[in-house]
Amino acid sequence: MRIGEIANIQAGYQFRGKVEPDPDGNVALLQIKDIEDRRRLNPDTIDRIAFDKPCEPYVVSRGDVLFLSRGHRLFAIAIEEDLTDTIASGYFYILRLATDRISPAYLAWWINQPTFQSQLAQLSQGSHMPFVSKTEFQELTVPIPPLELQDTIVALSDLSEQEHSILSALADKRAAMIQALTLAAAAEDASSAKTAGR
Repeated sequence: MRIGEIANIQAGYQFRGKVEPDPDGNVALLQIKDIEDRRRLNPDTIDRIAFDKPCEPYVVSRGDVLFLSRGHRLFAIAIEEDLTDTIASGYFYILRLATDRISPAYLAWWINQPTFQSQLAQLSQGSHMPFVSKTEFQELTVPIPPLELQDTIVALSDLSEQEHSILSALADKRAAMIQALTLAAAAEDASSAKTAGR
């Protein structure tokens, strides 16, 4: 199915100039900085701002999918948190599902796959800040297997990411341990040589 048939697509609010955080602001603003490296939303980093325009079109809720439509690294995340009065910045498209045949997590997963990413790369316009237009994005297609299979695919993908994260952490610890041992050995050898030369 075409993405335009799967979801209603709304661009986030495009601010002009720098947005200043305001702890007493009436809305929270979801920005790129609030997405962690492994495409996970960190609600704790979302700033509140004063917003004097109707916010309903830009509100992000549980069950939506956010697609980062601008930049050199385009990706999607499923919103799995309960967010209150939270809007998205103009870098994102807000995908509100229009069918129950597809899960938000699966849609985000498919958008992040190499097959889909290669299509996005062909559609990207501009060099300094590449972007994918809504008109072209909504024409791209997504295969829709049964919901049970979608859930299995997402679960397996999550397990793979967890495994990769654990192995990466172990590799970092092993490298740090080896570095510490080699530095200690080098220092001990230098000390022994100095003592022998006396």
